[in-house]
Amino acid sequence: RQRQMCIRDRGGNGSSAKNSSHLAPGDTDGTPSRQSAKRGFDKRQLLAFIVILYFTFIGGSFYSDFNFSLRVFNQVVVTGVLGGWLLVKLRRGDPFPRTALDIPILAWLIVLFISAIFGLSPRFSLEKIWTSFTLVLAFYLLVDLRRKGYTTTVARALYMSATVVCLVGLAEFASWYFGLPLLSQSALGWPAIGGLEHPFPPTLYRLNFTLNGATPLSAYLALLIPPALGILVTTHKRDDRQAIAVWLVLAFIVEGLSFSRGGILALLVSLPLTALAWWVARRGVKQAPGRARTLRRSHSLVIVVVVFALLIVAGLLGPSWLENTFLNRAGSTQFRYTLWDVALSTFMGHPINGVGPYNFGRSLLQRNDPALPRLQIMTAHNVYLNTAAELGLIGLLVGGWMLLAAGRAWLARWRGTSGSAERVLVAATGAALVG
Repeated sequence: RQRQMCIRDRGGNGSSAKNSSHLAPGDTDGTPSRQSAKRGFDKRQLLAFIVILYFTFIGGSFYSDFNFSLRVFNQVVVTGVLGGWLLVKLRRGDPFPRTALDIPILAWLIVLFISAIFGLSPRFSLEKIWTSFTLVLAFYLLVDLRRKGYTTTVARALYMSATVVCLVGLAEFASWYFGLPLLSQSALGWPAIGGLEHPFPPTLYRLNFTLNGATPLSAYLALLIPPALGILVTTHKRDDRQAIAVWLVLAFIVEGLSFSRGGILALLVSLPLTALAWWVARRGVKQAPGRARTLRRSHSLVIVVVVFALLIVAGLLGPSWLENTFLNRAGSTQFRYTLWDVALSTFMGHPINGVGPYNFGRSLLQRNDPALPRLQIMTAHNVYLNTAAELGLIGLLVGGWMLLAAGRAWLARWRGTSGSAERVLVAATGAALVG
């Protein structure tokens, strides 16, 4: 009744009646209440989170490769998602998204098909390059979502999923330390052994359950840390800064617990590049006073966050981390030397088109050498040598073309930015890919 009286007093019409539906009980002055101003539940954000979480733990992990039933289920899911997207675009008449990488990507797919036909096992290669085609379609799906304004939705869902990854990693480590029943091999916790006198064990546990291995876990985090730093120093929302700062602390801790030399090497490359680009962006582009002050405050905050995370990692792990990561890994290093030597020998034996996509492991076993590893080794643990072994010279040429095209596209994007905040994000993304 109060709202109706207010509308009549103002000479209310249909527009006023429509606006009155947004008023809370007791609001008679036409001003929406504080609760009505809150944003409603975002179903698209939840859907994006569920989809990315699925591909993080199942669809994009080794679990869908090693388990046949899960692999079939994942192929159905991926085909449904990508096929549905293509059908929607076809019904609406939307053009397919075009990028600066179209021709190199097409050439790469052609090389995969040629190498598969003339490789060691055409049936196996043709089955596996389904993954490569779906990765290409997923790339264009992300491009399409970005151009339609869903960048923030995808980025939030990605880092929400990354937070789950970090929490699972910490739960895995806690299960080992306290003897929780999450891991079968952790029947007895360290407090029952060392007690209060020796709270830290001499050898620390290396995460290998989360994302089905320490190497993919460390690579996953190393790829997301530089863009997270870029978000931290450019966002104007306090909640976003706090959330991404907490995630960075968790990510650095889990990255350290992976004991991965590859992840550490990636960060040693990407973080200095991010800092350099940050410095160049702040000096080379003039900003409004408000934006400049925000970047300076964020500068201090990010230093505190990074130093705090590194201090936590150093305090928890200390000499044991250095020893387990570098000093006691001679056997692992020699193992990689052996795989690289096999990759070079395979390339010399099939220099033009290689042995076919995903056939490095088959080439390794066909050598029938007792001195070589007899495990399920699918790759050479080196993307360049693995490309040379599986795709030959044509694969190396097309791969180099793709890297060159990506570098030129990044440089054009960097030059086309209009502010230092955008340049920091562009630089952080490029630095992560370089790492």
